[in-house]
Amino acid sequence: MGVQQILEIARALADRARAIVLDEPTAALTDGEVARLFELVRARRAAGAAFVYISHRLEEIAALCDRVAVLRDGELVAVVEPTTDLVPLMTGEAVADRARPRARAAATEAVLAVSHLRVAHPARAGALVVDDLTFTVADGEVVALAGAMGAGRTATLAALFGTARAGFTGTVTVDGAPVALRGPRDAIAAGFAYVPEDRKAMGLVLELSVGDNLALAALDRLSRFGVVDAARAEHAALARVRGMAIKIPHLGAEVATLSGGNQQKIAIGKWLDLEPRVLLLDEPTRGVDVGAKAEIYALVEALTARGHAVLLASSDLPEVVRLADRVLVLREGVHVGTLAGAAITPLAIMQLAVGGGAAAPEKTREARA
Repeated sequence: MGVQQILEIARALADRARAIVLDEPTAALTDGEVARLFELVRARRAAGAAFVYISHRLEEIAALCDRVAVLRDGELVAVVEPTTDLVPLMTGEAVADRARPRARAAATEAVLAVSHLRVAHPARAGALVVDDLTFTVADGEVVALAGAMGAGRTATLAALFGTARAGFTGTVTVDGAPVALRGPRDAIAAGFAYVPEDRKAMGLVLELSVGDNLALAALDRLSRFGVVDAARAEHAALARVRGMAIKIPHLGAEVATLSGGNQQKIAIGKWLDLEPRVLLLDEPTRGVDVGAKAEIYALVEALTARGHAVLLASSDLPEVVRLADRVLVLREGVHVGTLAGAAITPLAIMQLAVGGGAAAPEKTREARA
């Protein structure tokens, strides 16, 4: 991936363009490659080229840029000097200071325990996407994984569902029993359910009907001698549609024709008949409207009220503040801090995630051997 990134940058610089846009150009580069890129950018800038540099890495912005345009929710917030504290502008002071909207009783029993999880990089031999991550999720608890793009949130969830492309090491227990996660079948048998970041590519079969998609995860329970009981499957799907307020013309409608919010409800709802012990949610409200988002939040809270454990990966900071009891902040695959209770604010998360603004708390590792 790093070589591909270098080739893309080289192609852009070789064209002798007058204006060059670099969008997260260092995401797959080593420190030495980043230093070389900066040399090239500075040389081209001295020769008269103009650059727009898009990055979540604040130290790179401070080292390279002349001015910083800060965007939030699609709007220009400010144009400032690179020495400015950017984190409050990125998160919004009003949001950062807002109190958490709810409080739940402290959870007690650990449902999920993960020890020394290391997830291999799928394209770089010897590199890790997640490095030595240890944490627990208790019954009725929402633990969020937060961090900038590439921090290791999605890789952690993929490993726990047995879909990490390059494999992983570490110990995973559910309700105190060790589990082997060689693939999704093992994960489902252990009590995991997974709602992926890309619902269209991984969470749904768009050409199938609403009823068929809602039955996918529970086919074993809905079948007899390998044949699906159509009446039973229809009854279960109708109950799920009513219970989750999924807006459809009929059960036979293709999922591809539905709104993003209704598609996401189906991606979540297909798992609920299995009563999963651990629900893995990756960007659960991406691309859904405000009403659907509120309904998904209510669903998560209802599940935790029944004792389910939820591991949430989200780049939506208000969502993390809204849902999480604890937040594990990752930076480039490393756990750099844990926030809990009233300490969970967008400002605190961003300071840990990007290493900018006020001094970040000391790096922590849970249950470090």
